[in-house]
Amino acid sequence: MDQSYFSDDSNESYYLGTSIDDSSDEDEQYEKFDPLASFEQRLEFLHTKNCYNVPTILYAAEFGDLEVCQKLLEQGEDVNATDGNGYDVYHCASLNKTFGLALIDLFAARGAKMRRLSSDGFDAVELALSEKNVKFAVKLFNLYESSNSLLSCYLRENVNMRLIKFAFEKDPSVVRVKGKDGFDKAISYNVAGWANLEEFKWFIDVAISVEEDLVKQKEWQLEILRYSALNFLHGEEIVTFMFSSLIRKCRREDLTPLLVTVVSSWMPEAVNVKVVGLLIKHGADFNASIHGKSLLEHYVALNLFSAAQYVHDLNPKEISTSTLHYAAAKADVKMCEWLVGLPMAPNMENLIPAFLYSITWNHQNGANLIRHFAPILRDYVNCAFGKKLYDRKTPLQSAMDNKNLRVAEALLEIGADLNVRYRTLNLLIYCLGINFLEGAMFVYSKDKSQMQAGIMDTAVHIAKMYKNPEMEIWLRRV
Repeated sequence: MDQSYFSDDSNESYYLGTSIDDSSDEDEQYEKFDPLASFEQRLEFLHTKNCYNVPTILYAAEFGDLEVCQKLLEQGEDVNATDGNGYDVYHCASLNKTFGLALIDLFAARGAKMRRLSSDGFDAVELALSEKNVKFAVKLFNLYESSNSLLSCYLRENVNMRLIKFAFEKDPSVVRVKGKDGFDKAISYNVAGWANLEEFKWFIDVAISVEEDLVKQKEWQLEILRYSALNFLHGEEIVTFMFSSLIRKCRREDLTPLLVTVVSSWMPEAVNVKVVGLLIKHGADFNASIHGKSLLEHYVALNLFSAAQYVHDLNPKEISTSTLHYAAAKADVKMCEWLVGLPMAPNMENLIPAFLYSITWNHQNGANLIRHFAPILRDYVNCAFGKKLYDRKTPLQSAMDNKNLRVAEALLEIGADLNVRYRTLNLLIYCLGINFLEGAMFVYSKDKSQMQAGIMDTAVHIAKMYKNPEMEIWLRRV
């Protein structure tokens, strides 16, 4: 969960989902609740102090005692009531450091629903942890149907190691798989993805104290490496420690699939590329295929410049034409400039037509590439390109195929011929023929003569063929 709920330094208190800046008022109210007073006096206190007009049972769960809550339920208070912020009896009881544990049993016996989320998206166990009420969190969590440990369920994102240490010191069961003696591996993976080296080492000692042989398991070791690769700040030092202290031997057939998994992450910009380098150093295959690409091509296609530089420096070799294709089709000016300027880059003069064709696929950066490389592209801007002689197309036609009007505009700026034909079709009819109305409108705005009287019949036929009412409406207007 968000680390803000686990802050060790905040003086802010949480009362029924409402942030109270001055906790002294709440402390004063709580001190006035006297469990030795008569029931009537205690109930009167709750009614008079409940200035937030929340259900009385919720206020009693936070500030009252077992007898008061029990009596209120007997009088008809709804055990499943919630306030405007989604807090239920368990949320409120988690804030009751004196009677909260006993209230869990009462509310559970009365059928209070568990695991309900507040409007902030957290349940009572999570709130108890944020309040460092570990005993309450453990007791309520043990009533949940879950096969994981408490901490693995609630430390989903940014890890607060101070909270982990505090919770473990209060109750070591928070790191154990529920109902078993084994250590919950999921927590260690989360820690590897966020903690620094000192924190990681402490947690490994905890893991060993619970399950001594855990760190020797190959599956666990590989998962730690995988999660460490997503630790952008500390992953390199954690992986270095793993290879120097815990991993005695790792085979290429283990590390290479891991390398592919790491670099294929759904969030590639978060991958610590130096961890990638360490995996290769310790045996992963540098030439592994990443979805049909080399490692360098993978990072070029993602337009991750620093990662591409790092990978190239690991194993400098001749830049392939396919690498330049990925750069032109996916990357920006900086990436392309770097690649063509490398000592082992291929001769660009022979690749310009293919390079220009690839740029027409690049929606984000293609126009900038054309303008930047205009001096070397201009002489080829009207050259037809294609493997089959009868199906060759100019860059402008290719831009229309890719519905890339920004590139089309840039091509016209460097001299592309708007009167280019595909077989016998002019560019406007060509755009209609590929069902690209915006392209046809673009061409018409530049050259209205392309919609001549004899051509209109063909255009209307195409619109009817595609059953495209927008195209038909536009044709009637022009």
